[in-house]
Amino acid sequence: PSVLQKLEGSKSRGQLLIFGATNWDLIGRKEVPKQQAAYRNLGQNLWGPHRYGGLGGLRVRSVVSGPCAAHSLLISADGRLWSWGRNEKGQLGHGDTKRVEAPKLIEVLASEAIVAAACGRNHTLALTDPTAAPAGIGDPVPAPTGIPSHPCFPPGSNPIMYNGQPITKLGCGAEFSMVLDCKGNLFSFGCPEYGQLGHNSDGKFIARAQRIEYDCELVPRRVGIFVERTKDGQVLPVPNVVVRDVACGANHTV
Repeated sequence: PSVLQKLEGSKSRGQLLIFGATNWDLIGRKEVPKQQAAYRNLGQNLWGPHRYGGLGGLRVRSVVSGPCAAHSLLISADGRLWSWGRNEKGQLGHGDTKRVEAPKLIEVLASEAIVAAACGRNHTLALTDPTAAPAGIGDPVPAPTGIPSHPCFPPGSNPIMYNGQPITKLGCGAEFSMVLDCKGNLFSFGCPEYGQLGHNSDGKFIARAQRIEYDCELVPRRVGIFVERTKDGQVLPVPNVVVRDVACGANHTV
């Protein structure tokens, strides 16, 4: 409970402001796909802060985006999750693949209290507060919920199979995710292609027809060891590592 209280943020009213590129079909792309050509002229660059007029008196607690995401998230003061932007893989969580121009409530999570969230390229993570939802079996542990499309998950809003200590932080890269618990343990899952999961492997294997594929981590796996290189070139384990924060780039983790 003490951890969750820290995540609640300010009680004062927050307003959502946006500036920069607003043509979601163009963001993150070198050119507009042919099937999207009709939308080529939609949106514009906002050279200064603007408000979304349709949000009314909505109190905003936090806003979330990602290093390679073309969608954004809003967590309201009452713990509800809103999303908007590109949606080809269903990452907005509205049960379809339609682009959304302004924040829209994710109805499938409306009964949950959301305390944190993260955006990947085509997937979304949300951290729920079980103390504000119907009681389950066992100790209440903040649980992450995934919204498609992570390369390893089927479509839909899916609870992540995690049974560890209460979670304090989420992070998403392009096609992978990180979870940090209250004890300072770091967990990762998703695509390991560039070693970004921290398990000393890129997960590469040769599939049929000599095609290279990558063995994804389907559930959060603890990063078991941290190492450092000494001045004389030795690689040694770093003992007693307690992680306090985590951030993800497209294909790397800090």
